[in-house]
Amino acid sequence: MWMRRQAIIPGMPLDDYHGMGQPLAALLHAGFRIDAVEEYDICEWQGLAQMVQGDDGYWRLPDRPERFPLMWSVLATRV
Repeated sequence: MWMRRQAIIPGMPLDDYHGMGQPLAALLHAGFRIDAVEEYDICEWQGLAQMVQGDDGYWRLPDRPERFPLMWSVLATRV
């Protein structure tokens, strides 16, 4: 799915965005089954200048953090 990232994160360079499609497709082409994918509105580092660090040590967007996943994980099994 394509989206206008500039509207979501002002000032984010287009080449800094890494979609989920390529890594997931690579896993499927390598013979893995995708068992779960999880998105997170937190990050372990300050990837953008406007991110703020919470008391838990994680970084997040200050305004409506749920609108843009900052990290994601995948659980896959070789079949």
